[in-house]
Amino acid sequence: MNIPSKKVFFLVVLVFLISINSLYSQDNFYHPTNIDSLFNHLDKSTDYQITRLNNKFLSKKKKILAKRLKILKKQVEDSTFIFIPEIDTQLKRVINVIYQANPELKQYNFHFLIDKAIIPNAAAYGDGNFVINLGLFDFVDSDDELAFIICHEIAHFLKNDVNSSIDKYVETINSKETKSKIKKIKQKRFGQTRAGLEFLKELSFDMFDYTRKKEITADIIGFQLFSNTPYNKYTAIIGLRKLGKLENIVFSDSINLSSHFNFENFPFNSSWIKKRQSLFDSDEEINDYKFNKDSLRSHPHTKERIKALLSKYKIDTLHMNVSSEAISKLKLVSDQTLIKSLFDFKKYDLILYYAFRNIQKNNATEKDYTNIATTLQLIYDLKKKHLIGQYVAHTSPFSEEKYLNSIRLFIHNTDLRDIKNINLLFIEKHKDRINTEIYNQIYKYFKP
Repeated sequence: MNIPSKKVFFLVVLVFLISINSLYSQDNFYHPTNIDSLFNHLDKSTDYQITRLNNKFLSKKKKILAKRLKILKKQVEDSTFIFIPEIDTQLKRVINVIYQANPELKQYNFHFLIDKAIIPNAAAYGDGNFVINLGLFDFVDSDDELAFIICHEIAHFLKNDVNSSIDKYVETINSKETKSKIKKIKQKRFGQTRAGLEFLKELSFDMFDYTRKKEITADIIGFQLFSNTPYNKYTAIIGLRKLGKLENIVFSDSINLSSHFNFENFPFNSSWIKKRQSLFDSDEEINDYKFNKDSLRSHPHTKERIKALLSKYKIDTLHMNVSSEAISKLKLVSDQTLIKSLFDFKKYDLILYYAFRNIQKNNATEKDYTNIATTLQLIYDLKKKHLIGQYVAHTSPFSEEKYLNSIRLFIHNTDLRDIKNINLLFIEKHKDRINTEIYNQIYKYFKP
């Protein structure tokens, strides 16, 4: 195997990375154009939220909001959120339809932050600020579905749900009853730990039950806002049904690596995706990317939510005309943004997953094939420096992310010679589908 000199190696990799970045020609979208203005807005929002709390234990509640504000600002500084004009433009198209149908909402200074997280989710902070995960745009299939989700989150704000939850939490923790129970637990000579855990479990259940009721109310009030719009009403039910399957939709697409990396003179080696024998005997499964199950328990079952909506409103199931102008553009921009973000943070297992998923769904573009070739090159570089484990997790013996794990196994089980041969054969096989500049750089790197 021909290894280039350190000087040539550095130059080739540098030019290579510059070329990759040019494929995603986008300014640094992790920071707002005016961070001081955003922070000033967040400060004012927190001040406004304080006015919506009741005065009991107010100083303690202020501390919670101050801590959350500090964390939120740190997340902005640490590139948790993305700021892309095209996403803002398309999102505002949907929001403006909601505003026009519900003009009373215009009095509030709502602001939507976009989190680069891949899990489909949205949330209300309670102060007029909302967060939408990038993965949500991949989850919904129409402007209508997105509009209902936004209306649901706005309903949480209108009902002051976040603040009332803070009120309940602080007042419960500081109540005489709670303090009395804690005192009795501390006085126990034996079983103090178990009693403490049981009390926390009891307290958590009460809080979750309180949240479950609010979700159904938010559905109903959100649907009132949504029904005023021209969007299709039945998409609210479609969205809720999707939510019921949410735990199983992330990384559930079958990825057949052997069909992509099997070449006539270099056949796919099954040992590349073979799991190591586990020392443990357990039925427990772990999924790194799905919703926290305890968090999900704070929500009522989707069937219950759908039943509540249908009992309150007559929803027409016959007319299914929906709008997808905004969401189609959001999907395109969010997909490109997600891949750029994954490259920035060296999440190479996820890049391969998304690229192969697009190929197998016949949605692939030149960028997907180029991303695979590019990623294999970068994996080679990290493996050569013994750094791959810093960026690509080893599979857990308990993990249920079958197809993502097959990619992780491939990354860790292949050696440098394997990656080199696979990359060269892959770019040759798909030469017409790979960016020419990237093709030439990869070829020159491995065969100088």
